[in-house]
Amino acid sequence: MVGYFIRRLFFSLLALLGVIIFIFLLTRMLGDPAALILGADATNEEIAMLNQEWGLDQPLPMQLYRFLINFAQGNWGQSFRHGRPVLDMIMERLPATLQLTLTAQCLALFLAVPLGAIAALKRKSAYDRGVMVAAMLGQSIPMFWLGLMMIILFGVKLEWLPVSGKGTFLNIIMPAIALSTVPLSIMTRLQRSSLLEVLQMDYMVTAESKGLSDMRVIFKHGLRNAFIPVLTVFGIQIGRTIGGAVIVETVFAWPGMGLLIIHAVHNLDFPVIQGGVIMIAMAFILVSLIVDLSYAFVDPRVRKE
Repeated sequence: MVGYFIRRLFFSLLALLGVIIFIFLLTRMLGDPAALILGADATNEEIAMLNQEWGLDQPLPMQLYRFLINFAQGNWGQSFRHGRPVLDMIMERLPATLQLTLTAQCLALFLAVPLGAIAALKRKSAYDRGVMVAAMLGQSIPMFWLGLMMIILFGVKLEWLPVSGKGTFLNIIMPAIALSTVPLSIMTRLQRSSLLEVLQMDYMVTAESKGLSDMRVIFKHGLRNAFIPVLTVFGIQIGRTIGGAVIVETVFAWPGMGLLIIHAVHNLDFPVIQGGVIMIAMAFILVSLIVDLSYAFVDPRVRKE
């Protein structure tokens, strides 16, 4: 158990280091930030002075070394446009993104498990076919299109829900539904297929032969084992949902990290772009680590390691 934890933690830190280096190099490939920000009318002297002020005149390995040291110390740089610490700007927006993401993911999980389980128990029924068709459509519909349609219908036509901002509980309903559609569809289909596979296992037949009721067998043995793949996808989808929040936050003007990154892209604010993407990557890796560690409580084979 301890060895499993140490291995997972090591590989998570290694993945985080790789992501940070990749994002750093990627932003440097976009061109000279000083020249892009100052515009075509800037002189070479002005560009050189700004590069010197930001430390961009140093060799790339030295820039990377300084960036990693500053990152480890909590210094993620200063915003080119606002002159504020990048980490402070991100931490101001992070709670809103986490609120939206966790709401969407919990909504998806709480609906996917019963929908998929009932579809598996009623295989080839009208309910099963309807759920599978709805899940396929949910995976196919773009989030931004669904968000716009919800704004037009529930916000403009019916005037039931606010269309933008973060004021009351009503503001989060449409963004959360739009963001939960894809993970809901994926986890519903996975819950169905996983439970169908578990129902064919020998230990399920043995449990039934001992005289246990069908519902007890399903809830005690079936759903628990069928939930392991869903738990894996749940963790992966949290990371993807944080990434998808960039689109949803833009559509609904939700004041989270996604909207911050979009504004930074428009303003060519590279430190904010860099910090925002790294924060999303950190969230994805952290959730993946938590999911991996949670296997020990669900799968006895992991505890034996």
